[in-house]
Amino acid sequence: MSERISYKLWRHSIVLLNTMLIIACGQRSGAPVDSHPIELTGRWVRQLDNGVWRDTIDFRPDGHVGGSLDNPVPSSARWGVSTRNGMRVFCARDSVESSCQSYHIAGDILTLSSGPSQVTTYRRVP
Repeated sequence: MSERISYKLWRHSIVLLNTMLIIACGQRSGAPVDSHPIELTGRWVRQLDNGVWRDTIDFRPDGHVGGSLDNPVPSSARWGVSTRNGMRVFCARDSVESSCQSYHIAGDILTLSSGPSQVTTYRRVP
């Protein structure tokens, strides 16, 4: 009888632990993307390390991301702006991973920054 009770307690504690992990992970990494600002929608081309502009990407108003022949993106790719720790950040995700970065836009230049030496620059294209 005590083995049966121990097994039930163990099983319930595993379920509770899994539920807590799902909730915690969901709040941290699965924070909802809350907007698709018009100033970020449209086609952008990325500046490579050698200064060449290549890899066109399209941030659509509905949050989908389109790529190009040179820069294919998964059909599950999404983008948006979210608020994290009081800051608005640019977030991109697909069915496998997600990433949020600080961003700055000045005219037709979009800069994404995930650290002091990790900056990606995009230029708006027609």
